[in-house]
Amino acid sequence: MGLCGSYNGSILSATNEIIGKEKDNSIVMMVGQRGRSLLKRYKYETVAEYIQIPDVPTVKESSIICRHGMNLFLNNEVGEVHLIYTKFVNQLRKSPIAVQLLPLVSQASNNGYESNFDIEGDKEEFLDKLIAPYLNSLILNAMVNAKVSEQSYRMEAMEGATKNADELIDRLNLSYNRIRQSAITQEISEIVGGAQAQK
Repeated sequence: MGLCGSYNGSILSATNEIIGKEKDNSIVMMVGQRGRSLLKRYKYETVAEYIQIPDVPTVKESSIICRHGMNLFLNNEVGEVHLIYTKFVNQLRKSPIAVQLLPLVSQASNNGYESNFDIEGDKEEFLDKLIAPYLNSLILNAMVNAKVSEQSYRMEAMEGATKNADELIDRLNLSYNRIRQSAITQEISEIVGGAQAQK
């Protein structure tokens, strides 16, 4: 859609920073029209491109993306799955972040002990029943955050454009008034000069 200021540039910079040295060993699942052209320009290999995302992302879109990422991981086509998006904090603060989706990273619990779980049974069934909804919610949250951030950047860009247009209009009005005043002064001088010449 465009007209969103530095939104696309900042997410591309974050992608370059995060993937950077591993670019040749990385594959990208890309979401969004503008991102596709930027990634192609920087020679990123994409395995999937989701460009027909509605303005209000839904579980339908996020579950398709989630399933594709999980399949890549389960089929050992990738060792890790990361999600890079712009997190919206407030109107003044939006920042690109990366979250590792797979393999799951154990987090230290509040009491300072690391939680360890041994999972028995089929890994794929576990991913389908428990992890898939969790990952799907993370992806949907990222899509909504990215959309809100994009609109926020767009709002800032439009405010800047409006301010610049107002300043240009003021300068043009001032210039127009000076030219008009000069023309009126010249006409008055000619009339006065003509009247004095007839005396």
